[in-house]
Amino acid sequence: LRGIRFQHSDQHGVLLLDGATLIEDCAFVENGVGVVNGSGVATNLNVESLVVRRSTSTGNGGDGFSVSAAISTLENVTATGNGLMEIRWGGNGALTYVFSCNHCTVADPGGVGDEMRVGFGTVTLSNSIVSGSCVLGTNGVIDSAGGNVESPGNTCQFDQGTDQTGVAAVDLALGLLGGNGGLTPTMVPGPGSVAIGGAIDALCAVEDQRSVARSTECESGAVELAGVPVPITETYSRVGL
Repeated sequence: LRGIRFQHSDQHGVLLLDGATLIEDCAFVENGVGVVNGSGVATNLNVESLVVRRSTSTGNGGDGFSVSAAISTLENVTATGNGLMEIRWGGNGALTYVFSCNHCTVADPGGVGDEMRVGFGTVTLSNSIVSGSCVLGTNGVIDSAGGNVESPGNTCQFDQGTDQTGVAAVDLALGLLGGNGGLTPTMVPGPGSVAIGGAIDALCAVEDQRSVARSTECESGAVELAGVPVPITETYSRVGL
């Protein structure tokens, strides 16, 4: 799936039932509101793998991303303002899950509340921002690879020397969701944000969510401040309008 805006569905924006799926440059907006607590993206246990890049999930009645594919990779992804969790990782506990999130921006607009839940399995987070808090199930683990920022608390098991926890909202200085170049809405760190240069260089993605090239001392989260943003281009195929 590429360049599609899934909006105003009565249920999920996308429900994946099996197989392997790649999602790039998509937006999942205001699905499952007032009827069913639908997620922007939802997978069931038969999905073998899921890769999501340069995409945003916002304003959905349920979760932004509800992920239970055996192998799930999110990179340069923004999840904010959804009704339940921004990202929910899990399954039934009978399988071995491989979850990862690199350069993700996971944020409650108010900077509080539970934003990420890991029910089963281990999620490796790197170079990401969590504005809000994490919730771990009995069999849920977050493994930090470094370069992560949590504000305002310390709930996400970010335990590497390059992680930053207990960061005040004013020091995170994360902007509101908006059109900042590229195909999907993003949240840009403001001047002086601790996210600027906060990532692990070895794990810096080649580009950010807007397809802007990342520098060698790149930012935590989905947006890189270096370089020139790609102009906003509304070339979505629209589904659910």
